[in-house]
Amino acid sequence: MTCDLLLWLGITPNYRGFHLILDALEILQAQPVAPLLITKEVYPRIAKHRRMSSQAVERDIRTAISRAWSREPAAFAALFSPYAKKKPTASQLLALLVEITR
Repeated sequence: MTCDLLLWLGITPNYRGFHLILDALEILQAQPVAPLLITKEVYPRIAKHRRMSSQAVERDIRTAISRAWSREPAAFAALFSPYAKKKPTASQLLALLVEITR
């Protein structure tokens, strides 16, 4: 279901961010943390597992979201609200996806 949702949003597997978002959702579903702690707790765990820096994890997730937003803004608006005018942050998207996939 999570993969289908990401694909519907326009986040495709050809971006590293797609797989990193799946990793983040797995961590957040097993052990929820406050959205403000995602960069301090979740990204470093993914970075260690994937052998990359936590900055690269965040950048790749942001890139996937940005590309998807530019292609499918209507999908994001449907998911967040019809009044969503701005691209969601990585933390906002992860928090919403965790709630949806529970």
